[in-house]
Amino acid sequence: MKKKQIRAIAIAAIALVFLGLGIAQLKIEPAENSVPSTSPGTLSDKPDDKQPELFDDAQQPDDVDQPAEAESSDKVEQSAGVKQPEQAEQPAVIEEPDPVEQPEQIEQPPVIEEPKQPEQAPVVEEPKQPEQPAETESPALPPEPPEESVIHTCTLEIRCDTVVDTSKLENEAVIPYVPANGVILATTEVEYTPGENVFEVLKRVTRDQGIQMEFRDDPLYSGAYIEGINYLYEFDGGTLSGWMYKVNGQFPNYGCSQYFVEDGDEIVWMYTCDLGRDVGDNSTW
Repeated sequence: MKKKQIRAIAIAAIALVFLGLGIAQLKIEPAENSVPSTSPGTLSDKPDDKQPELFDDAQQPDDVDQPAEAESSDKVEQSAGVKQPEQAEQPAVIEEPDPVEQPEQIEQPPVIEEPKQPEQAPVVEEPKQPEQPAETESPALPPEPPEESVIHTCTLEIRCDTVVDTSKLENEAVIPYVPANGVILATTEVEYTPGENVFEVLKRVTRDQGIQMEFRDDPLYSGAYIEGINYLYEFDGGTLSGWMYKVNGQFPNYGCSQYFVEDGDEIVWMYTCDLGRDVGDNSTW
């Protein structure tokens, strides 16, 4: 593109030069035509003092043809014997400078567009909660006194005084289990739950004390019937022997499962060899 611009400027400059030369020729031509036609002998050898104007070398291009008016002026000078002026040197052709090579453009790396950040949702400020008035601490109430737990107690005693004289025993194998003083369990205060009966208290205490006890359910007694305590069984002391109980000095006339314990009851189990008469029970006689 720059080469074309330089060429166009050079051609325009040359055209201006030609245009100036043409105008100058037109000015010289009338003066040459005004020379008088005389014979060659009468003409002076010297040419007229008025020499034609010479153009600068720079104004005369090399490859420019002379105009037609120059040929006619040569003829006039030859006929008049006038010495022709030397032709001006042609101006040197201005060589166009070589175009400067443009450096190769470095390819720019492709621009990577960063992903657009999602627009942040506008933050809506929550209305401030009104401050709650400070709660006034109520005076601490005095702790309630714990409910007094009612403890229900009774006493239990187990004896076999009737067979301390072991000669009464028909089963000599139980002699080692008969205490010398006849007391298997001394009077012991025990707790009970309201609703428990004499049998349940006996069963629980003998288990806790490690005393052997055996019973069976008997419809005649409407519940449990005690067969043996501390390995001393019914009939070991004869056909009328066995275990009986009394509460507060009285012998109930019903089974131990039917007598419900009350606070302060004194329960005593005793071994009899004569259906209770030898232990104070005369209710059946």
